[in-house]
Amino acid sequence: MNDSLDIRWKQRYQNFVSALAKLDEVHSESGSSKAMRDALMLNFILCYELSHNLMRDYMMSLGNDEQLNGTCVIFRAAFHKHIIPDGADWLDMVVTRNEVVHTYNEALAIEVAEKIRMRYILLFHKLKEYFSGIIDRPMSNG
Repeated sequence: MNDSLDIRWKQRYQNFVSALAKLDEVHSESGSSKAMRDALMLNFILCYELSHNLMRDYMMSLGNDEQLNGTCVIFRAAFHKHIIPDGADWLDMVVTRNEVVHTYNEALAIEVAEKIRMRYILLFHKLKEYFSGIIDRPMSNG
């Protein structure tokens, strides 16, 4: 195990937790305004980016030899290593993340915001729960 990689995923985890708190805050205040929906989607993007980087950094700290390039590869590897239990939902999230850039289409914006509220926030919380259970444990390879 590389100590700098161990520190890196732990720092990434703290950033993820902060971003998720902001997403939760926006979600709890979410009204039907476009500004609130845009804030929800922006905070979703931050959590999305931090989540896959967190998973990648953690797997690399375990000595993972796989090439972890691209979110789909990272999510599949995390599913196989039992970091995330909902592999298909995380892969659906990739599609939704790519749709965010097209939310000038009002119907699509509403659909994306609903997916975030109903599905993806829960996935982020499951990921937080997984890492909160291991963050203080000594690392071992494998």
